[in-house]
Amino acid sequence: MPGMVQAEKVITFFEDGTADVTARSILSGDINTLRVKLTPEQYDQWQGGIHIQVALFHLSAEEREFLISGITPAEWEEEFKEPDEVVGREESGE
Repeated sequence: MPGMVQAEKVITFFEDGTADVTARSILSGDINTLRVKLTPEQYDQWQGGIHIQVALFHLSAEEREFLISGITPAEWEEEFKEPDEVVGREESGE
């Protein structure tokens, strides 16, 4: 999609309506795989211009984020944690 940074990804579709999505995180560069309910037709709708929230409404926000950016929920939490969470960890010696 123009103007949007997307993760490098490889998608393997299965007959049961699921897919393994392997993507490189745009934050860490790590490569992770997530299995989601996804058909080739749904993926094509999204890639064809339908908003991901519409084409893939059945996926969680975290799953859709992973498809877009390759960012896992754990990476997201670490990158965007609240400043007081950082202070609390430093004070506790973590």
